[in-house]
Order: sequence, then C-alpha cells, then structure tokens
Amino acid sequence: MATSTIPTILAGETGYFLSISWIDENEIEYTDTIRVKANVSIAEIQALVDASQAGSNASSYRIEFSTSWEGAKSSGNATSAVHESVKDKVRYSMKDLATGAYEQAYMPAPLEAWVDAGNIVDITQATYIAWKAAVDAVKKAVFTPLNVAFVQYSQRNDSISP
Repeated sequence: MATSTIPTILAGETGYFLSISWIDENEIEYTDTIRVKANVSIAEIQALVDASQAGSNASSYRIEFSTSWEGAKSSGNATSAVHESVKDKVRYSMKDLATGAYEQAYMPAPLEAWVDAGNIVDITQATYIAWKAAVDAVKKAVFTPLNVAFVQYSQRNDSISP
C-alpha cells in the first residue's frame, strides 16, 4: 500500500501558495501556482495579478491563496500497480442543483480494486466509500452525485495535418 509523507495537520502548515487561473481566446484554461510567503498582503497579491495580466494575452479570472501541509516527495512510497500513474484517475462528478455549479473530485492512481478489467469503478469498495464520504464532507455546498468514471490522461493536440 502506498503511504503519505504529509505531516499531521495539527503540526502546522508548511507552505503557502497563490494560484492564478487563465483562459485564452480558444477557451483553453490554465492555472499557474507559485509558492508565496505566509504574510503576503492583499496589495502584493493585487500587484502580482495586475502585472501578470498586463503581460498576458490570456484573461485571468480566478486567484486562490492556499495553505499546504507538505511532506517529502518520495516515489518510493508509491505502489507499483495496474493504475500507478497519477494521470490515471477516478473522477467523481457532482452538481449543486440550487446553483447549477458542477464540480469534480479526482483520485489519482486509484487502487486496482477500485477499477475492474472493463474500467468500471466499483463503488462498493470500502476505501472508495470512505474517500467519497470525505469529499462530500469538505464541500462548501451540498452537491448531488452525478457519476463516477475511470479516466486516463490524454494530451490535446491542436496541430493540423498538411
């Protein structure tokens, strides 16, 4: 079983991050995240947003400030299994029926027991049930589950053949 190196949450945060989300004229979205100091001010954040926007052809539309608890990066703690890539994911889709907001949560590199040979997610697995309950518990609003699917990474290619 893969293990985590994230320290106990009560031990105190270890990092602060600022993310700016962008959309280009082709409606392709991108989010860039940088590590920032713990006491970054609103004025400093606004100055970064303004300077970033001034230098981009894309439109910035969201900024997030987050706190993290980080452990050591160690691929040795990961398990070599059928779905070992973080780009292989179980996607849990949900919707807030009151507002129409649609959100997804992902489990990267799901356990083999979660996904059968036909790439169907087994929602009866105890670890899946615990994960879904934890996702539901931290959501800001009440979301209605829509579906669960196994998805694999695919890179978009906008090239045109001659």
